[in-house]
Amino acid sequence: VINPYITYLKLCLPIPDGAPEIKSPLSVYFRDLKIALMRECENALEGLCMAMKGGHNAESHNHNDIGQLYLYKDGKPVIVDMGAMTYTKKTFSSERYTIMAMRSLYHSTVTPAGVEQLPGKSSTSSDESFDEQARSVSMQLKTAYPPEAGLVDLTRRVTLSDGAVTVNDTVAFEEESTVDIHFLTYDAPSENPDGSL
Repeated sequence: VINPYITYLKLCLPIPDGAPEIKSPLSVYFRDLKIALMRECENALEGLCMAMKGGHNAESHNHNDIGQLYLYKDGKPVIVDMGAMTYTKKTFSSERYTIMAMRSLYHSTVTPAGVEQLPGKSSTSSDESFDEQARSVSMQLKTAYPPEAGLVDLTRRVTLSDGAVTVNDTVAFEEESTVDIHFLTYDAPSENPDGSL
């Protein structure tokens, strides 16, 4: 039996140098939690390892983070979650979602038309698809955002293949609009000679 929380924890914590080899499954999809995990190697200290989170924004200790992406390379964090701040009275008050760490704007998610995700069970992913053979996961994310975002479609598909993770976001609006796609990285990105990051 695979414990989803232990597997998720193994992915989301940096692995210290000199740690023993950790054998993990190459692909896991937790249907109830809407969390997909994929890695290149059984040894968590080697290769790429990614996760994507769906679900809804009324989960225990929730952050508004539907569609959040995590990426590790050789056991080291690349795309991360900033985590929670030190708990205070505000953390458990009506002001909870004014805290940076709880808002979708500060996660590796999409911000359509400048609109962030809202808390609550109605802010959710749908049409989740996990293809173990293709090493791909996709989710419809438009219902994670309120109607003022004007979304017709917001689908995120993430694929792990040939030593790379590809993120394909399909966004369609009722009217012309803008979209920001952001990734929270552990280290500052650096530019390659070809201009890519």
